[in-house]
Formats: sequence, structure tokens, C-alpha cells
Amino acid sequence: METGLPKLDVYGQGKNKYNTYKTELLEKHKAKKVILYAPTFSPKLTSAPFLINQIKRLANNLDYIILLKFHPLMDNDWINRYKELANKIPNIIFQDEKNIIKFLLISDILISDTSSVIYEFILLDKPVITFNSISENIKWEDTSNYDELVELVDTNLTKDPFAKSRAFIVKQFHPYNDGKSAQRMVEAVKSYINKNGVPKKRELSFLRKLKIHSKFGRPHKK
Repeated sequence: METGLPKLDVYGQGKNKYNTYKTELLEKHKAKKVILYAPTFSPKLTSAPFLINQIKRLANNLDYIILLKFHPLMDNDWINRYKELANKIPNIIFQDEKNIIKFLLISDILISDTSSVIYEFILLDKPVITFNSISENIKWEDTSNYDELVELVDTNLTKDPFAKSRAFIVKQFHPYNDGKSAQRMVEAVKSYINKNGVPKKRELSFLRKLKIHSKFGRPHKK
């Protein structure tokens, strides 16, 4: 039964929630596009050490506002370096606000590496650029050349070369943007139970039972 992903309901329900905020932000900086840089915090996988100069170069285009959203576990040294960069360059903004959903909704393109936010952003049907992604099924712009950032941002914003493959992902994994997937899931469960009833017994492996019992306690027999 196709219901969509309830976790993504917040995007459907709030897709226009921050439109005014975005408009005011663009008008304030006389810019045209919002770019979000949200790298992973893993020291082995993060692009932060390699992109700081490229982010600075990207900011030379005053049509861009660059939002920096770092994970709390990111190395403090890199957090401070990027904060210092944002303090020097007006169209680079370091975001301390915890609600990353807000910034995913207002951004026109995402720059990352292996962060899980990539997959949520893809399902918003907007372009993504990653560096050395470890995903096994990459349907967006990925490169190992950090020096390509400026050119790739321009290409993906103007030509959007991965639009078709991204649309395929959206259709396969979450073809809804109405914010009602949780409701559909409940209705699907009710419909199934009304038709088939509730199984008296579940065939689970020993390890699965052990995990469930440790979390919820052992079942009580009447």
C-alpha cells in the first residue's frame, strides 16, 4: 500500500510557511538564490576542511545568499572558522537555529557530502551537489574535485541536469507533497485490519524478539 513517508509530512504542511522569510532575506541582500551548505560532521567524510575557500569564492557572486548549517557534533575548530568567514562576508550566514527544515524549505540548492539531509532535500525536488558521496545510488551531481564548486552551482541552478533522475526518485519514494502521509498510513492499517484481521502470532527471529522485549517488555499471557 503506497502511503508516502510520514516523516516528510512536515515539508508538505509547511512548504509555504517560510516564503515571507525567504523573500525578505533575498530583498535585504539584493540576491536571487539561496544556497544551503550542510556538511556531515564525520571527520573522515566531511567536506568542511576542503570547501572553506570555495565557499568564499562562491560568495563573490552577490546573487547568492549562502546559509551555513552545521551539525552540533562538527569539530569546533571548523565551526569557528566558518563563523569567522560569515562575520566577514555579508552574503554568508551561519545559522545556529536548530530547525534545519526551515532552511531546506527556503533553499534553492544544497551543497553537502554524505549528510542524511541530502535524501530529504532530493525529495523536495531541488538540485543537490555532493562531494565524495558514499551513496550506492547517486542520482544527483557528485564530484571529488572541490575546485569545481562554483561552476557546478551555476550549472545545477541554471540547467538542472539531474532533474529527470531526481523526478524518478521522487516518484518512486515519495510521490506526495500534501503532508497527509501519516493519515494515509493510519487509514491503510485500518483498511487492512478490517479486511484481514490481526494475526494471532508473528513469526519473528529470536534476536528480533529479544530486541522488542528489551524495549517494550515481555508479553503477558492472559
